[in-house]
Amino acid sequence: MMNRRWLVPAVPAVLSLILSLSTVGSHVFWQDSGFYLTAVHEMSVLYPHGFVVYQLLCKLWTQLFFFLDFTLAVHLFSAACAAAAAAVVALAARDFVRDGEADLAGMLTGCLAASGYTFWMSGIYAKGYSLFYLVLALLLRIVVRAGSAPRTRDVLSVALLAGLAWAVHPSAALGAIALGAFFWRAGKTLGWKAVLPRMATGAVPVLIPALVLPLLAARDRETSLGHPASAGEVVRYLVGSRFTGVPGVFGFDAGRLLHLTTYLWEEHLAIGLVVIGLGLFALAKTRRPLLLAGAAWTVPFAGVAMLFKIEGQCDHWYVAAGLPITLATAVGIRELAARGRAAAVVAAGAAILWAAIANGPDLAQRSYVLAETYAGLHLRNLEPRSILVAHTDDVLATCWYLQFVKGQRQDVLVVNAADVGSAWYEECLRRRHPEIRPSVDSPGVSTDDRIAAFLAANSRGDRPLYTLYALPTDRLPAGMVLSPRGAVMKLVPSSEDRPDPAFWQFPLEAEGVPALYRRKRGLSAAYANGVFTVDFEPYERRLLKALLKSRIFLADWHFRRGGTEAAARLYESILPLDPDSHRNERLLHSLGLSYLSLGKDDKAVVALQTCAEIALNPWTKASSLLGIGDVAKKRGNAEKARACYQDAARIPGLTPEQRREVDRRLSP
Repeated sequence: MMNRRWLVPAVPAVLSLILSLSTVGSHVFWQDSGFYLTAVHEMSVLYPHGFVVYQLLCKLWTQLFFFLDFTLAVHLFSAACAAAAAAVVALAARDFVRDGEADLAGMLTGCLAASGYTFWMSGIYAKGYSLFYLVLALLLRIVVRAGSAPRTRDVLSVALLAGLAWAVHPSAALGAIALGAFFWRAGKTLGWKAVLPRMATGAVPVLIPALVLPLLAARDRETSLGHPASAGEVVRYLVGSRFTGVPGVFGFDAGRLLHLTTYLWEEHLAIGLVVIGLGLFALAKTRRPLLLAGAAWTVPFAGVAMLFKIEGQCDHWYVAAGLPITLATAVGIRELAARGRAAAVVAAGAAILWAAIANGPDLAQRSYVLAETYAGLHLRNLEPRSILVAHTDDVLATCWYLQFVKGQRQDVLVVNAADVGSAWYEECLRRRHPEIRPSVDSPGVSTDDRIAAFLAANSRGDRPLYTLYALPTDRLPAGMVLSPRGAVMKLVPSSEDRPDPAFWQFPLEAEGVPALYRRKRGLSAAYANGVFTVDFEPYERRLLKALLKSRIFLADWHFRRGGTEAAARLYESILPLDPDSHRNERLLHSLGLSYLSLGKDDKAVVALQTCAEIALNPWTKASSLLGIGDVAKKRGNAEKARACYQDAARIPGLTPEQRREVDRRLSP
């Protein structure tokens, strides 16, 4: 047995800090870390369920470390939580093994946990996952120490930590089966009169967000992502109905199952998985009921995380789900140590070294500025006092971060399109920007409807208006169009629809972005016809998409004005850079029609045929078939031409004008 038992938690904590400090940076990251940084800085409301425990603790931390760069201080809070979590995991593993090699097994288990890709990632950026792991590790240790004979203080501790875990992250509710089994066992041994009152104390931490959210809402910040002021709104906020209530948001997706195995590999790598296997095998022989107890936590947690299709960071949920597996790691290390302590140390050391080499380059954040570059694409060239109406997390999060944390382009008003039309949000905007005019209060309409209403209401003001995506001209004020300006569109009179080349001068070109790709840890979700489709992608691909979108905007502008050669050249440059472009019906349709105009019939048929196969828009599909038929007719194949025209005529959903165009082709 080791003489200095304090090394058991200390070594994993120090290792975790070394890993974090070697990779941590002072820049915003992707996903929604910009929301967290902004919310901590401004004390505004985060999205449901609020995450106020993280926000309050992190705010206090930044006040204590006021002399550091704010972003770096926030990231170091995550690093401290990750280090503490690794230390507590080590203690829980030691208490679980409980034999002559317990100290060694605990220490090495904590080190292996700290070197996992996702665990490491949680310690270097602005999210609450490392704090979540810390609370869950404390919970795990109490349960392990209690064993089969929990005491009343164990029941109290578990109840309080369970409530705190939920307050930190709502996914903790997925451990209800495992925690229920613990309380059931305690009730049988201690009596329900002793257990129930202590269980009820778990509601105390749950009240923290319920009490704090109205206070944050009262601060009336335009960077708030909701307004939970009344009791009913707080309840809806806490249950997260904004996300969990979306139709089709839960369901099986083979890609998510595949990525579960990928994440498992990246978290443990081969040596770690072998050690876990040894531990599970040993437990199956000697302590089989404990496998069921661990599965009661891991299986529901991981299963719901996989089925919750809209969750973009399920990898962090899986680490929380797999915390009981660290106990199997400890048993596996003990099995190796039984064959010689050197074998256990060498195996763990090799696993940690492998993880550092494999994961370190993809986690290096010190000079990582791509998310800030992405924000700059949308802010940099806007005129003074512009208004940018945005409705994607990455744009809002990174732009707000640059404005409120870094103090850049504060003259621009970045409007959250998701909340446009909400009384609280527009009142908040008008209190700070009296020139803003209210749009129609229509909470049930689509995002495009809300953007169109806001643009119409403010089109006669003196602030330039920008948005991220083009809207049909008939949705815009009379005589106005959305003119391309790089990665954004500007609302201008039709006479001023002239692109400014300065908006297409970027810090890097799209061709250079794929070389910067890291692992596929981002989620691209699309909702159409009541079905969610998801695809995993490198976060850096979002920068590529913004750069390519700017090309599409410019290509569309040339195409609308008959500049089909310039349009085709731009469309063609996009295809080899992004696989998704081969499924973009608008791009393929415009490219095919450009080829037709240029007399490149063979290329036109290929593009239009692909478009006709994938198109969901009725006219895009019909028009593609008409183009294919026109080529066939020109080549003297009247039978094929008529077949294409007839296929177009059978497409439902065409407007009367579109129907007449099809009928004109079919007439003799």
